[in-house]
Amino acid sequence: MKKLNVTPKNISTFISIIIFAIIMSLVLACATRPAIKKVWTKPNFTQQEWATDKYACLQQSQQNYAYSEGGYYIGNVYFPPEAKSKVITNWELFNACMESRGWRLVEERQQ
Repeated sequence: MKKLNVTPKNISTFISIIIFAIIMSLVLACATRPAIKKVWTKPNFTQQEWATDKYACLQQSQQNYAYSEGGYYIGNVYFPPEAKSKVITNWELFNACMESRGWRLVEERQQ
């Protein structure tokens, strides 16, 4: 019976092959998975109805977001406190608005 010659180089090569096989399996699994896209739908809707409802719901779901940053030093330079604000979209409110107008968010598979 022949004895196996196990060396650090053989082990390193074996581990590299295993890691490569795992990475390739993950890449192929992601590449073959069909894309799923969420779309709003409603029976017998027109493009004008979609645009009107979407615009109205976007307007209703806008919220002001105000915050402040305290003063801080970077080296010898002092940056005084600042009050900031911006407008953000509350997506939960937008979704509720669309649903109240009869729209449903469904998953659609992409080819």
